Amino acid sequence: MSDTQSHIPRLNPLRVARISEISELTSGAGVSDVRRVSFHIGNPVQDVRLEGKTLALLAGDENPGEHPLWPLIVKATSSSIPYAPRGGYRSHDIPELVRIIHDHLLNTEREGLEYHVGENGDPREIIFCSGGHFETLRVFLRVLNTSLEAPTSRILGIGTDLSLIASDYERLRFVALPENLQALFSGDRSPIFFIIGRYLSENERKLYRQIALDYPAMFVEMNDAPNHLSLAREAGLRDHVIRFLSPALFDPRLAFLPVVTVLGNSSYLQQIETLHFELKGTPSAAEICTLEAFLTGETELNPDPDLQQGLDQSQPPENTLLKSFWERTCQSTDRILGGSPLAKRHSLKDPLISM
Repeated sequence: MSDTQSHIPRLNPLRVARISEISELTSGAGVSDVRRVSFHIGNPVQDVRLEGKTLALLAGDENPGEHPLWPLIVKATSSSIPYAPRGGYRSHDIPELVRIIHDHLLNTEREGLEYHVGENGDPREIIFCSGGHFETLRVFLRVLNTSLEAPTSRILGIGTDLSLIASDYERLRFVALPENLQALFSGDRSPIFFIIGRYLSENERKLYRQIALDYPAMFVEMNDAPNHLSLAREAGLRDHVIRFLSPALFDPRLAFLPVVTVLGNSSYLQQIETLHFELKGTPSAAEICTLEAFLTGETELNPDPDLQQGLDQSQPPENTLLKSFWERTCQSTDRILGGSPLAKRHSLKDPLISM
């Protein structure tokens, strides 16, 4: 074990919910496809008729074949009936999206970093989450609150505001950044997790590396830093850094997609995907399908002027059925949220946070 690895805060094994065990055992059963009934807790049985009804609802009274995104909509719909696997994919069946991201990180970026995708029995160091950076952070903090071996730990934000969630976790203490970082460890050896929301300078990266050498510390990067600006490239820090990457890192025009690629320490990622599943289900298959379609070039990005500014959620759909549904949904949301704390959470910099 290296000097830095000895200072990685350890997690207790996560007790998996019984419903999760049933779902996992069922999905892994040695039953032929002909005899298998695919299901997910709370999800309808897969059926081509269900897909057809969903597509008819989306098409409305229009001629969908003329819409440039219709092939993507068809694929997304068929992918949305079954849920995605935990973590977004199966290690024995690596999707093209995972290989594209792996290749980008290893060969396209200025400095290559390799993350295992789970082939050949290697623990996965790449998974997907839904809901944007801030929602993924909330799942991560729940992991710490539930499974951290230490009785308590400290959370410190750098370039990000954590005030709205500071009271949500009884075992986590949210602290302010002192002028002298060494003051964080004078008389207090509890683990500390730095939540990073901006790029760090080279001097800052060296300083935080030294902290990881001397103290129990980990880092969560929510800054979409490319490899050469990430703490993960610093010697010995790769397993100390959990990285949340938005689709904008791969193409700035994809910033509207809320799927998050999570990279880093496999022990932490395993618990993130487990808590994600238990709290909100598996990642959205439609989001993952959409990201793959754009990155592979299967679907042209921004094919018409209506999409040039991304998805403008203030504009309702054009066909009558979806427009009516849109209006009813907006009215219900306004009544439910109003001026509540939930509404305030939507005002954060991450507009794609899911509740």
